[in-house]
Amino acid sequence: MTATNQLVSNNDTIVGSFNKPVESNTYTRLRLRINQQVGNISHTIGTANGVALNFITTNDQGNEINSDFLRVVPDGFLYNSPSYMIILETARAVSGDFFSQMIMRRDNFILVRRRHEPAVDEIVFDLNTTNKVLTMWGNIICNGSLFMRGNTWHYGAGRMVFYFESSGRNYYTGGSSSDSSINPHIWRNRDNTDIVSITHGGKVNANDGFANVSDIRIKKEIVDADEKEGLEKILLIEVEKYKYIDEETKGTHEVMGFIAQQVKTVISYAINLGEGTLPLSNEKIEDFHYLDKMMIYTHNVSATQELHRIIMRQQEVINDLISRIEVLES
Repeated sequence: MTATNQLVSNNDTIVGSFNKPVESNTYTRLRLRINQQVGNISHTIGTANGVALNFITTNDQGNEINSDFLRVVPDGFLYNSPSYMIILETARAVSGDFFSQMIMRRDNFILVRRRHEPAVDEIVFDLNTTNKVLTMWGNIICNGSLFMRGNTWHYGAGRMVFYFESSGRNYYTGGSSSDSSINPHIWRNRDNTDIVSITHGGKVNANDGFANVSDIRIKKEIVDADEKEGLEKILLIEVEKYKYIDEETKGTHEVMGFIAQQVKTVISYAINLGEGTLPLSNEKIEDFHYLDKMMIYTHNVSATQELHRIIMRQQEVINDLISRIEVLES
């Protein structure tokens, strides 16, 4: 039976001992003592891939005091140093080859890509357990789900990029605070060609236009629209000239367009209410008016068809009058 607090090898040889955890003001440590090598005999506590496991000997501060090491794989080493708590390192078989190190400190875990000749020392993974921050250099390949914390901004290139709100809203930011003339939001195809962009002021530019769902198989109770009604509604919509309050994003020039609240009195279903932000005051409101101009377009088509019928009827009257005049003149 193995005595309490003794460390034994796989052949029941006592090779070391450990005491109870020691409390300090920064961390809790389990002190472990490994017996020195006796003659040409190296005590082991087991094997990994057929290779003996031997522990390094350290003092109470975790500093190395001899050259023993723990070999964990055929070409790797585990040791510690005055600067680091534990280092796991792949063997450097050929001078100039790259090798990897996993460094475990008191407050972070680091993966390093190294080479001694010529010297290269690149951190590729750094997990800070105190600040709960993971920093990676290179690409991330995820074969499963990637979960990102909500109700906080996620940064890229030193600026806020994504925000996932628990209510279901998702936000994305782009652009430069020093240059509002650029198109900060750009989508590209597989040929790396820009196909859609959104300006700083909210204008959407698309290379091939827009398409709306309009298949007959998703519609019911289809009847011909009253062209007179379309014309009447178009005549009631007021076209205004105005300038925008937000001159930084909209510019200072005069534009011609519609007022959503006025259109709502004529074509109520052309207006959608939602969350919006008022300029200058930056006040968020829940009844911001959004105008679906496609509704005006469809009424305009109906009105144009009615005008065409009126013109054709008038043309018939004109043609009849011309024929009568010709008869009288002859």
